[in-house]
Amino acid sequence: MAAIAIAAFAGLSFRLMTLKTTSPQIALPAFEPFCSTGDSLCLGFADIPFSVSVDCGQEAPDLVALVDGQPAPEALGGAYPDYVFSGSFAVGMHELVLQVTDSCGQTAAETLSFEVVDCQAPAPVWYDTLTLQLLPNIPATDVNGDGTVDPAAVSVLAGYFVQQTGSDCTGPVVYSIHKTANILNGTDIPHPEQSYLIFTCSDCYSDIPLRIYAWDSASNPYSLQPDGTLGGRNYSYHEGYVEVRGDMFNICCDTGYDHSLGGKIETIYEEPVSGVEVILARNNTQTIQVTGADGAYFFSNLPFPYDLTLTPFLNTDHINGVTTFDGILINKHILNVQPFHSPYQYIAADVNNSKIISVQDIVMLRRLVLGLIDTFPNNTSWRFVPANYDFPVPTNPWWEIFPEQRVFDDLEPGVTLADFVAIKIGDVNGSAQ
Repeated sequence: MAAIAIAAFAGLSFRLMTLKTTSPQIALPAFEPFCSTGDSLCLGFADIPFSVSVDCGQEAPDLVALVDGQPAPEALGGAYPDYVFSGSFAVGMHELVLQVTDSCGQTAAETLSFEVVDCQAPAPVWYDTLTLQLLPNIPATDVNGDGTVDPAAVSVLAGYFVQQTGSDCTGPVVYSIHKTANILNGTDIPHPEQSYLIFTCSDCYSDIPLRIYAWDSASNPYSLQPDGTLGGRNYSYHEGYVEVRGDMFNICCDTGYDHSLGGKIETIYEEPVSGVEVILARNNTQTIQVTGADGAYFFSNLPFPYDLTLTPFLNTDHINGVTTFDGILINKHILNVQPFHSPYQYIAADVNNSKIISVQDIVMLRRLVLGLIDTFPNNTSWRFVPANYDFPVPTNPWWEIFPEQRVFDDLEPGVTLADFVAIKIGDVNGSAQ
């Protein structure tokens, strides 16, 4: 009888112990979002410590981690009772589920969200200096709001200083431009909306220090802003200069130089091409003009009449002048039914820039006409060859590398002419407008 009582008491004790055992507990401290590391994959390292407590059993509990619904066993580290969840994750929000099971089979889980934010500033490659001339302001007005009528002026976009855009995790990247003196004296606080500056007659023959900023679109609360506050876009800036070298027609600046460079950009059918950026470069300094309706450009009063490189550039509206008829003409040339009569036609027909006229060029042209692509992947919309260049083998313009810029070791005093022939890629019959 006593033995039965003892056994009954022991069973009751076991049941009481079972009732007192609680489910596993997971304790998580508060944590901030994690910053991206700035690598090309736009990943950020997350590191979340947590602790686990269990009442049942002496063995370490089983842990499972799920990130965005996928198991992540490699992200768990540590030993009972202190663990850490860590790993590299893409910029954005992520859902983490931590699940613990003790040796009694009891399970607990915690679900939380963590965020990886882009804290890396854009890192473009910059030009150091931009040399420019003022242009006539017709009619003369006060273009910069200083109360003075400006007979000549020029606008400079911040993007003129960008040599290479580089990579960024949260685009698009925008650029702003500011006078360094105004930043230092507190009259100008940099902001992404100031994309250009206007220079006028008061800036004649001046070298003006500038800061050019690159801003991404992250807008997270962990970015330090130029005014010392936190929050907003990531940014970086570059110290540059604008060199104002007179005005084109001597309206308000005294002439200091007598070297000029100009010309026209036309197709082989003598049709002027507007909107062409003509870049005049020396070392790390460049001056840019854009051709008007007459296809003309003109650089006057050049401060450096030596070691100059002149390069036209236009890469917009690839479909301009390109039709199925151009594909027919390329096919006739390949079949030797109607061969091309000009080296410029060969260049126009080489749509994929392989230096060979083939069926692949027709395929690429058709994809553009059908709207499957809107640019030629391996080519620009326009190519430009100096008008004074003679192709050694007209039926093979790639027999030698044909020039696409003019280089001047030393300009003579006066006006030097440098015309270019414009070639619209894909437009074999010259119908581009």
